[in-house]
Amino acid sequence: MFSTALASPLLAAAAPAVTLFPKTSNVYGRAQPTRDNGVARYLGILNTTSECQDACLAYSGADGTLCHSFSFHHIDFPDANFAGHCYAVADHSWDPHSPSEGIDSGRVAWPMKTCGSGSADGCEWMVDPVCLADGEDVYPQVSMTVSDAEQLCASMDECVGFGYHGAKNTTEAVDVVFKGKSDIVRGGGSGCWSHRKYFPLTRDPYRTAFHFQPSSSWMNDPNGCMLHKGLYHLFWQWNPSAVVGFADMHWGHAVSKDLLHWTELPIALYPDTGSCGGEWSGSATVDAPQGVVLSYSVQCNNYFGQALPVNRSDPLLVNWTANHVVGHKAPGTGGFRDPSSAWLGADGVWRQLLACSGAACLYNSSDFETWSFAGHAAGPAQGATWEMPDLFPLGNGLEFLKVGMSDGTDYWTTGTFDESRDVFLVNANVDELGNKTQIMDFGMFYSSKSFADPHASSYRMIGWVGEEGGPVREWSGIQSIPRTVSVDPENIGRVLFTPIPEVDGLRGEPTTLDQAVLDPRTSTPIDISGLQLDLVAEFLGPFVVDDEFGIGVFAKAGQESSLNATIRVCADGWGELSLGAHSGMFLLPQHGALKLRLLVDRSIVEAFAGDGRGVVTARAYPGAGSDKVRLLNRGTGPVSVRFVGYPMRAAKPITEEALRLEVEAPRVLV
Repeated sequence: MFSTALASPLLAAAAPAVTLFPKTSNVYGRAQPTRDNGVARYLGILNTTSECQDACLAYSGADGTLCHSFSFHHIDFPDANFAGHCYAVADHSWDPHSPSEGIDSGRVAWPMKTCGSGSADGCEWMVDPVCLADGEDVYPQVSMTVSDAEQLCASMDECVGFGYHGAKNTTEAVDVVFKGKSDIVRGGGSGCWSHRKYFPLTRDPYRTAFHFQPSSSWMNDPNGCMLHKGLYHLFWQWNPSAVVGFADMHWGHAVSKDLLHWTELPIALYPDTGSCGGEWSGSATVDAPQGVVLSYSVQCNNYFGQALPVNRSDPLLVNWTANHVVGHKAPGTGGFRDPSSAWLGADGVWRQLLACSGAACLYNSSDFETWSFAGHAAGPAQGATWEMPDLFPLGNGLEFLKVGMSDGTDYWTTGTFDESRDVFLVNANVDELGNKTQIMDFGMFYSSKSFADPHASSYRMIGWVGEEGGPVREWSGIQSIPRTVSVDPENIGRVLFTPIPEVDGLRGEPTTLDQAVLDPRTSTPIDISGLQLDLVAEFLGPFVVDDEFGIGVFAKAGQESSLNATIRVCADGWGELSLGAHSGMFLLPQHGALKLRLLVDRSIVEAFAGDGRGVVTARAYPGAGSDKVRLLNRGTGPVSVRFVGYPMRAAKPITEEALRLEVEAPRVLV
């Protein structure tokens, strides 16, 4: 039985020295604290998770235990009538008999102290009773004291945390494992303690300067992207109260005049009883009969709906109404979500694509209010769900089609949509969706979405860039630099992905190298440094197979780079672009220099090769002083290069009030 002596936080002893981080939530394993091993203390029926957090902070048990996490067994949503039982969790354990039930817990991590010399500025240790996941070891297991382990991990950029078994406050030597990822164990174990590098928002060296990310918490897919009355709108999948994803999904909302300087607005769509768990991904249509319409999917995959602006005259479109169900899942379609922007055919029929099992499903409508399944526009209709379909005109009579597949990769193809058969016909010069040479980005880039604009001469896309290890922070995930999609003039049917030209406006004074020869197997420092950079190298041919060259970033003075972007020349006109652990094949340009451009922004690097024929994105978390740049030649012969590099200014956000003054100001007639 649980003790009920502490039924109210008002009866608690003085608060222990703990720190609460409500923006980072944790699930301890996949079960509840057991009722017979003394790991939990009952605090009572409280109204909200915030009250449970306060009670945990104030808790001090008669046996000397302190509360370093809590369990609140009902959510305080949609109102206080959903109050639940609150437990103070005083140790780390799971009940093997209920592996499917998790503890919904805010984090109380204790104690907190600085990481020590050698670590990135602002780093603290988050100490909590969880096991770290196996793998990702960055140092052999060693027996040492916790204090020595903190110093060693702090001195290694690649170490983001360490774990051990034993007492929390032990001063004896323990077996320590050092990790390159701070993922916690989700399926059992006990007696673990982890020390993880942690960065609060106010002291975070990895928060980007010119990529979009919300104020805090978890973000994934871009949604509802559009250009409307001169403003770009970006919605996104958001869990605003935690850094764990695919739960409690809202639609965040931001607007921008240039896709760089963003104004974050109030949440557009909330989970509710009609969304069966959360508002999942979707798109915008700006020329619908009703005007601007958001099409969204729901967590249970049963239907898709529409949201409309409350005030169509508001240039920022801040407020939305949802719960307009317009189409239902057809039998045999499997995973069912992610409606695309809709388009009006020459036959007067509205069409839009949805994700379903092994295909892009097609739904048609005559009035935009009731939608019916019309078959599979692309794909074999077997296998894993083809997520986030997108279709738009590319020019030269071509249309662009992309989907996300189960390997976490966005694939593209080109062709034409045949209205008479309601299918997409692939161009003869390219392959079907899923071909490895038709990948939009070889790295950490997924769920991309175009900005709906029926009057666009060229389309722009943006994609979700998740985390790739790294320390614990109060946010997770960013959006890529928006990219223009255009026809490859040298290869009919293929496309180029290039950064939007507005990015150039953030450049500072250039550092140039008119022309130099890089000796074989060398790494040459360049006189530019920083964590916000735009770097362009033009390698001059002729080349031979297995020539390999590139740019290294995040280097310390006198040391090799910790992240390298390279191009390797392959046979038959192909090249391989690599960035860290990610790589893929692209067609080399037939004429001129071979260009490699890197956009570096604190914890993300995006590499564009051959004028956008190959693209790769990676996350990295460099330590203090890791801001140097090097030119690389890994081949057996010399290579000539021209280089220019720019420091990049931050794209500072604009307040809603300031933006309204700009867009609502009356025109002055001259």
